[in-house]
Amino acid sequence: MKKTLTLLIVISFIFTSIPMISGQNFEKLDIRTDEETEYYAIIAACSEYNDSNLNLPRFIPPHKEWKLKTFYNNLIKAENWKEENIILLLNEQVTIKNLTNAFNIMANKVDENDVFLFSWQGHGSQVVDMSTIENPEFDEEDGFDEVMDPYNAYRDENGVLHNYITDDELDNMFSSINAKGQFIIF
Repeated sequence: MKKTLTLLIVISFIFTSIPMISGQNFEKLDIRTDEETEYYAIIAACSEYNDSNLNLPRFIPPHKEWKLKTFYNNLIKAENWKEENIILLLNEQVTIKNLTNAFNIMANKVDENDVFLFSWQGHGSQVVDMSTIENPEFDEEDGFDEVMDPYNAYRDENGVLHNYITDDELDNMFSSINAKGQFIIF
């Protein structure tokens, strides 16, 4: 266990140090805070799925709710974040309908002076992009959509995934948010 933890720390350090090692200069994102700037977020986390085969982590009990709320709890302690501007969806609350409603609420609240954050803790998958099959010149070069698996996602007896949100649908949801800055964490 100790060896594995050390290895994970070293790997994390390497990946976070790549820009320093490579010598690349990255432009800083200029998001100025003023009295007109509000901070909004949707935090969605699912470790216990309706289809227990999708539970995170696999082969051991799912994370407890308090652990899923850690990011939310730390965010509301920060100076710029207000609890009423954050939508928190956990486990059975993370459905396509609830996520769509959360994005609609944010699209009506967030304006061009605001900052929006979306955080997803849960499964993601790939599915065949049906629009690419119908029109090979359209959309995904590899023929697959990346998807987010909400609480009620499941695989049928043939292993086909159902009840997911595609990257195209997520793109539309994020595009509906008119903010001066968006931070997206998967």
